[in-house]
Amino acid sequence: MAIKRLRNHKAAGLDDFVAEMIKVTTEKGVDIIHKVFSKIWTTGEFPKKWCVSIHKKGDKGNYNNYRT
Repeated sequence: MAIKRLRNHKAAGLDDFVAEMIKVTTEKGVDIIHKVFSKIWTTGEFPKKWCVSIHKKGDKGNYNNYRT
């Protein structure tokens, strides 16, 4: 299985997953992760709960001062 060949102690990728997280996940957990990322790949849409607005600078009450 490709998961076993992942190298430990390496920086996370763009998905913020590190090998150690995936390796300790159960097979059912890996299946769920696979389904979620497959859906993201095919639809191009992320779950809304994963999207966080980041304040750039200026008035925090002004929505134009946030990255989404």
